[in-house]
Amino acid sequence: MAVVNLKSVNITKMDAGEKVYVGKHRSPLKTSSAHMEINNTDSIGSVYRLIRVSSSDRLAGLTLLNGGVAGVTSAKFGLYETTDNGGAIVGSGNQYANAFDLTASTDGTQIAFKQRGITAINNYIWEDAGLTQDPDKYYDICITLGAAATADGFIGLIASIASVG
Repeated sequence: MAVVNLKSVNITKMDAGEKVYVGKHRSPLKTSSAHMEINNTDSIGSVYRLIRVSSSDRLAGLTLLNGGVAGVTSAKFGLYETTDNGGAIVGSGNQYANAFDLTASTDGTQIAFKQRGITAINNYIWEDAGLTQDPDKYYDICITLGAAATADGFIGLIASIASVG
């Protein structure tokens, strides 16, 4: 087993300087989606960077699609700094869901409010990050394994993002 830190295709392209998704583009509602494979050698603490969001965006929804990943009885969904900003976990990294079981297959489970609660429905990403003002930067929405995978499987996220301004 090994701890891995993997990036979706879109995050890899953005880190290489390609413009794939720009959160500062103002439209009422947009979506961003990504999927990745979890391997049976991925250990506790493995991080999967799936979606990049602007600190000034609002997360209106976060939908999990999961093929069922044996062994992963606990995973958290939350914010990390981008690689350019050091890549560190933001807070506990569980702003959206904590101790989420990935062993059962799902065809679209809403997880945006599993951890933060419905009262945070109008939060900006910077508020989800625990800040008191907007730092005007990007964050990655990541999945962190709390249990090791014992089989290969796919995970995907679809974020509904409201840009205001």
